[in-house]
Amino acid sequence: MKPIPELLEQYENPLPQIKCDKTAFRLDTARDVYGEFTLTNASAGGLLSGVIESDLPNLSFTPASFSGNKIKVTFKFELGIYQPGDTANARIIVTSNGGEIVLPIYITVIAKTIATDDGTVLATLNDFHTLHSSNAADAAKLFARKDFGDWLSSMPNSASVNIELYNHLKVDANKERAADNFLICHGMKEKARIYTKSSETDITIQPGMQDGINGIIDVLKTAPGFAEADVFIPNCQPWLQLITTKLTDSSFNPGGLGCIDYVIQPTLFTKKRAMATVKINTHDEVYEHKLFVNALPILNSSLSKDTFFLQDSGCIKIINNTTGDLKVEIINKHDFIHFEGRFYLVSKTGEIPFTIKLDAGRFARIANNTERGGVARNNEFNRVEITLKTVFNGVLYTQTVFPWISLHKGIL
Repeated sequence: MKPIPELLEQYENPLPQIKCDKTAFRLDTARDVYGEFTLTNASAGGLLSGVIESDLPNLSFTPASFSGNKIKVTFKFELGIYQPGDTANARIIVTSNGGEIVLPIYITVIAKTIATDDGTVLATLNDFHTLHSSNAADAAKLFARKDFGDWLSSMPNSASVNIELYNHLKVDANKERAADNFLICHGMKEKARIYTKSSETDITIQPGMQDGINGIIDVLKTAPGFAEADVFIPNCQPWLQLITTKLTDSSFNPGGLGCIDYVIQPTLFTKKRAMATVKINTHDEVYEHKLFVNALPILNSSLSKDTFFLQDSGCIKIINNTTGDLKVEIINKHDFIHFEGRFYLVSKTGEIPFTIKLDAGRFARIANNTERGGVARNNEFNRVEITLKTVFNGVLYTQTVFPWISLHKGIL
């Protein structure tokens, strides 16, 4: 019996028969992902050849066409525009002279995470921004880690992350500043500015003060994140000492309020009044705050009115700027001005009364300088002097008032 020709051909030259070591793929990935499968010829005859395609554009194959009896194929899925939570369901289609194979592939895009030292897990750049807003120091530590750059590169939206910028900023020795600038350049926060809440402060030194006067200058920070400024006095003042010479992020509370501390030494303040300028240099801007310091005299004195008549009465008003009582002595060289006494005890305030008894003839002689005691003003007034003398902390202090006396009642 002779064999049938068709069966003899199949037996002597069998066709290739394709087989694959995989049946499907399920991939959860946070970055571009690679996979592989192996194609073999399950038949003893022929050479297996064919092409590999997919209905998913982001899926590529190496090799994309083949010829052989055992072929290892690698594929790459590029995330591209895919975001965490997205899915991609596709088919890998192998067409060959040994038959066709279809491999389903199911891809779910997940977010790659990174954790801080205390276990806070971050999945997106927004998470990093949230961490930075609440704890800039921890964000700076994370920014400095070697795996932070890898995490940024693995993000599905890595096209929107400026990796070149990150590589430039990561060499900054100040990691808080680097992390802050990274978020600013990505439009996720505004640059924090430091400025003074007011432009000036008035300080009063009471007589006899020995202890330093502690003061603060309120400063504000406009946004969370890195902020730094040098605080200095351009012209050194021996009576003024800055306690705060640098402002950083830790200088401010969560609401953005901070302060510059200073001390004024009354014992070194030798002027009646002075002004000092405190400068805050943020390296982008310079702000000034002026300190106006006024040393109060032992006492302030004034007259109940500026001008008196020939027959009149009035008083010297006294404000005691010390914390105790003052014994005030009146030095009066004019016999036409009469006080009830020579010494007066003044607590906080006091009024020392006096009377004036002067006739027109005597006034004329004084006005024409025929008697000592005054200087005429436009031949209408005569200025006289009354001196107040007191001793405070062992130091003699004097102050003078100058009543004007008018010949004409209509002039006041």
